[in-house]
Amino acid sequence: MPKENVSLQISYGELAIASMIIASESRYSDNGQMRIHILIISLLVFCWSLTSQASLFLEPYVGLSKFEQKQEDSAGFVTKDTANWFHLGVRGGYFFGKRWFVGGEYFRGGPYTFKDLSFGTTETENSTSFLGGIVGGDSDIIRVSASYFPSHDMTTAGTSTVVSGTAFRVGLSLKVGQKIRANFDVFIQTLNKQTAADGTETELDPIIEGETAAVSVSFPFQFN
Repeated sequence: MPKENVSLQISYGELAIASMIIASESRYSDNGQMRIHILIISLLVFCWSLTSQASLFLEPYVGLSKFEQKQEDSAGFVTKDTANWFHLGVRGGYFFGKRWFVGGEYFRGGPYTFKDLSFGTTETENSTSFLGGIVGGDSDIIRVSASYFPSHDMTTAGTSTVVSGTAFRVGLSLKVGQKIRANFDVFIQTLNKQTAADGTETELDPIIEGETAAVSVSFPFQFN
C-alpha cells in the first residue's frame, strides 16, 4: 500500500476521534443538535477509516496436540486418559485495520488412541473436530485470539456413533518468519450428547470433559 494512502487513513481516523472528543466536550452546550451532527459525522468517518484499511486473511495450520478426556461417575470416581497425535485446521476472516480481526475456524485432530474410559482394558481411536468463530488482536509479532465452537464432534473408529458438544479455545501466536507463525493453543471441551447411526440422540450421563493442548505452525495469507 502506498505511503500516502496510509497517512490519509490515519488522518481520517484521528479526525474522527478528535471530532468525538469535541462533541463530548460540547455536551453541555445549548446547541445540542450541532453536537449530534458532529457525533454522527465522526462515527461515519471512523467506520470508513476502518473499512478502508480492512483485508481478508486465510491461515492454514498443522501441528501436534495432546488430548485428555475424563468422566466422573455418580460416585465421584474419575476415569481419564491422555493421547497425542497430529492435527490440522484453518482460520480465516476479516481484519479491521491491522490490529483486530474476526472470522471462523475449523480444527480436526486424531485419531487419538485411548483406553476405554469405562473399563481401561480396550483401546479406541477417537477423532475430534471443531467448527466455530474466532476473534483476536494482532501486533504483528504477537497475536492473541479466542474461539468458540458451538459444533464439536468426536467420532470413534469402527463405529457410527458421534459424541458432540461445545468447546472454547484461547491461543497465542508468534511471528517466526515472513510467512510462518508458531501457535500455542488450549481447548476446553464438553461433550454431552450422543447420536446413533439411526439419528437417535441421547444425553450423556456422565458427560465427557476434555482438554487439548496444541502446538502448530501456520502459513498466513492476507488479501488487501
